[in-house]
Formats: sequence, C-alpha cells, structure tokens
Amino acid sequence: MSLDGRRWQVLAEINSDGGLIDAADAARRVCDYCLRRSGASDVALSLMTSTRAVHLVASAGPRGGELSRLQFTMGEGPCLDAYDSGQVVPVADLDDAAVARVQHHRE
Repeated sequence: MSLDGRRWQVLAEINSDGGLIDAADAARRVCDYCLRRSGASDVALSLMTSTRAVHLVASAGPRGGELSRLQFTMGEGPCLDAYDSGQVVPVADLDDAAVARVQHHRE
C-alpha cells in the first residue's frame, strides 16, 4: 500500500463514525489509535514552540499525560530528545531510560 493510501486508511479508522470532529477530539482519537496499534502502554501528543514552550494536546493510557508533564517539568526525556535532535527516540521501557539518565548524571 502506498503512503497516501495508508494515510487515508488511518484517517478513516480515526474518524470511523464519519462525523465532523474538532481538533481536540481528533488529537484524542490519534492518541487512542496509536495506543491500540503500537502496543505502547501510554501515548501523548504535545506541541512545542521553537523556545520549547509545551502544550499537552491529548494523551491515552493510564499515565500518558502524567509522564509527558513530568518530562517537560524536569526538562528531559525522550520527547525533548526527539525535539532537539529531530530524530525518533525509541524507548522500549521508560524505567530503563530513567535508570540510564540517572547513571549518566552521576558520571
């Protein structure tokens, strides 16, 4: 399937009822979709400005919003790393990532 075909398939699944939805509902549906399809336990969608001002738009999962707010409060985490580098920063387990960061700061 082409990338455009896949995009339309995802959009159709996100808006399966076919009704009009506002931006906040669309963001929530995107998070729900990502949670179902990725196997992740939590998902969040945030917007950042060039000055790193952050707005949490939507989240899914029991800790999605909480974990995102914590990253932005602490000033570090995989979302900020991805923003700064412009690259995807995959983290299989945030507990492992947290341990690695603590060890790095101790060195």
